[in-house]
Amino acid sequence: MKSVVEIKEVLPAIVDFVETQKQLVSAFIQEYIQNNQSDYLINCPKSGYLNVLNYKWYFQRHGNGVCFTEHESGQVVDVHVKMLEYPDAFDAWRLSQYFESVEIEQLTYKMDILEEVNEENVIENLLKRLLKDKVIQLLPFHNLYKLL
Repeated sequence: MKSVVEIKEVLPAIVDFVETQKQLVSAFIQEYIQNNQSDYLINCPKSGYLNVLNYKWYFQRHGNGVCFTEHESGQVVDVHVKMLEYPDAFDAWRLSQYFESVEIEQLTYKMDILEEVNEENVIENLLKRLLKDKVIQLLPFHNLYKLL
């Protein structure tokens, strides 16, 4: 357990997540997906490794998505729905999983400190606030969001 809690700004934290996710999805598509059919994951390996961003990432298919875990740090990017259509999208669950895996415990937004950011309901409330402030937009599927 860390003795000092890192407090990170919300927007740079989300940008870090989105950029990492885009790189992982791009590498996965390039390596394993030949077309954009709805059953695109059926012909992909259930699990394996990719080298992305100078790191070794383990991936595991599940449902309509893929969970990526960086081999050494344990950083998690779980793209659980609409991976091809929205490679830069996020939702509360994705962000909470990511923040927990990179050990971000607190975020700041407009002078407010948000605690327990690995809890999905805390992130859901944050996303509602970012949507209201026109920092993000709601996409037409499964409560996915995108940075503006």
